[in-house]
Amino acid sequence: MTFNKIKKEYERLARLYNEAVKSLDHLYSAKKRVGKSLLDLLDRG
Repeated sequence: MTFNKIKKEYERLARLYNEAVKSLDHLYSAKKRVGKSLLDLLDRG
């Protein structure tokens, strides 16, 4: 494999990794928001 091919493949993998990390961040913050809402409801109830 040429250096350019390796570089392209690396950049593609880096993009996929960044997308995955962003998705996990969104999931985590959504989970925290839902958890907080449930706790608020329980406190009021």
